[in-house]
Amino acid sequence: MQLSRAAENYLATIYAIQIDKEKVRSIDIVKALNYSRPTISIAMRNLREHKVITMDARGVISMTAKGKKIAQNIYKRRTALRDVLVQKGVSAKTAAQDAAKIEYDLSEESYQAIVSALA
Repeated sequence: MQLSRAAENYLATIYAIQIDKEKVRSIDIVKALNYSRPTISIAMRNLREHKVITMDARGVISMTAKGKKIAQNIYKRRTALRDVLVQKGVSAKTAAQDAAKIEYDLSEESYQAIVSALA
């Protein structure tokens, strides 16, 4: 199953929020991404349909094993790319934005080459 770029971004955002907070709700994603509540609501429904998240009766979002695996991979790649860009003098904000763009289109082979060359 191939998730869209947007769906992967939502998963990575949920994962990043979970690192700092025990419970993630849709409002946390709204704040993190600065998107509207209806947009996030639709996105969360789509993620539930793909069985990569669940949401309990109180609105707490949890990732399924499949969703967590995808999110961890995305987060790891983005973090590594962001760190490389910051080390090369790019501002943290720009580096994070660019890493998210690069990560999606970068092959695993090229990613590994970049990480090993700069390690």
